[in-house]
Amino acid sequence: MASTPPPYHRRGGRHFDPPAGDFPIPRRILVVKLFALGDMLNITPALRALRKRYPEARITVLATRGGAAGLQRSPYVDDVLLFDKTLFDSVGGSLSLRALLVGLRFALDLRRRRYDTLVLLHHLVTGWGTLKYLALAFWCGAPVRAGLDNGRGWFLTHRVRDEGFGAIDERRYWLRIVATLGAISDDDRPHFTVTDADRAAGARLLAAHPDGGGGAIVAIHPTNGTYGSGRQWPAGRFAAVADRLAREQGMRIVLVGVEVGEIGRVAAVMGAPVLNLAGRTDLPTLAGVLLNVDLLLGNDSSVAHLAAALGTPTLALFGPSNDRAWLPWGARHVTLPRAVGELSPLPDAHALAVRGSDPHAPCLYNGFGPGNPDGCPGCRCLDLIDAARITALAAHLLARGRTPTA
Repeated sequence: MASTPPPYHRRGGRHFDPPAGDFPIPRRILVVKLFALGDMLNITPALRALRKRYPEARITVLATRGGAAGLQRSPYVDDVLLFDKTLFDSVGGSLSLRALLVGLRFALDLRRRRYDTLVLLHHLVTGWGTLKYLALAFWCGAPVRAGLDNGRGWFLTHRVRDEGFGAIDERRYWLRIVATLGAISDDDRPHFTVTDADRAAGARLLAAHPDGGGGAIVAIHPTNGTYGSGRQWPAGRFAAVADRLAREQGMRIVLVGVEVGEIGRVAAVMGAPVLNLAGRTDLPTLAGVLLNVDLLLGNDSSVAHLAAALGTPTLALFGPSNDRAWLPWGARHVTLPRAVGELSPLPDAHALAVRGSDPHAPCLYNGFGPGNPDGCPGCRCLDLIDAARITALAAHLLARGRTPTA
């Protein structure tokens, strides 16, 4: 269930007054995004808008190691600062000697860099999280501070009203924030730099498929990382879709991702020939693979966001997570009716975000709270997504074809 906004969350309240007067042209901008790869891809439209508006500014992104991979060779970023935020996930952990020393060194380094503009691309969901971002803003020392405000953002100088998770998708929130700094753009397509060498490397891997025929290639990403076990569609259902596509439509199946064990379980129960690339690609090579396949089927994950951004037909499966907040680029929503075998009229889009018709979903990052990454008790969100209808949706996207890359 969606959490309710705090009592001081009022439209037109003092927290949402526009900043008074002009501000100096930014020269040193610090953009903060301390989440995983998919979230980092989704801030690239905002980074592009900043770079276009302020081409002479030096733009630095504060990121986790996993998230930083999404900025490889980015034309919009000058520097990436890595930060291990797990040391500070809890109050107790933050008081350990190691965390205190790391935090002090980090704070002194931030102040030394003399940023004039801070762009905070996070929701202020919890009191502890807000306190950490407040400390970051203080140590950064930037006189201009832009971000979302749900009533906790009093320390920001340029505020965008946070209307809750899923009111608009996350990319649109980040574009609204940079728009308060004059970086106005309506282009929300994520960017990841893929070279000809990456594309060729992907093609070479796919050439080793055990079925050497000329059928279309379907990549399946059957995992979604360590966060939120309730977001994982069963391995057996991925295998069932793969076998039906291979048997009924002559598709060649490729498994991609880094979780070798879980992906291996899908391969083990498949009957059709399969090329298992689990653990064999870095991110640029994976992007090259995705540019050479005809469809990506997978859970809500960074790989789905990457595939959709590259124009590859993408079928992303959502359980407890919020598909309206983390909708892949260009995707349209499809809610499967409860009656097995039924499909609503399908939208014309190169990507589809699919969920079951469970009335409790989404229950992760819904409204103004974090929710439960494992879903609500007795969660059946993904149980309502059956292999037969996913096979039909895959065939629909394959018939439509890909969207050209920018």
